[in-house]
Amino acid sequence: MRQTSNVLATVDRVRKSGIGVVFITHNVRHAMAVGDRFTVLNRGKTLGTAKRGEIKAEELQDMMAGGQELAELEGTLGGTV
Repeated sequence: MRQTSNVLATVDRVRKSGIGVVFITHNVRHAMAVGDRFTVLNRGKTLGTAKRGEIKAEELQDMMAGGQELAELEGTLGGTV
């Protein structure tokens, strides 16, 4: 946990100094803590991009977890996935 805190603090400090940072994570809380813009990729394809304030953590998590694909699957299966 200490290493994570150090990384997030460093990303935040560098970002605030005006240097662009590409931070790759599967952790929505970490992304939301230091991100200004979020792009979700799946096998090299962009699933969506949003700026801070345009997307909620739950929406970003849903996008990362394949929300659209799950919604389509749920419709096909006729139930909740």
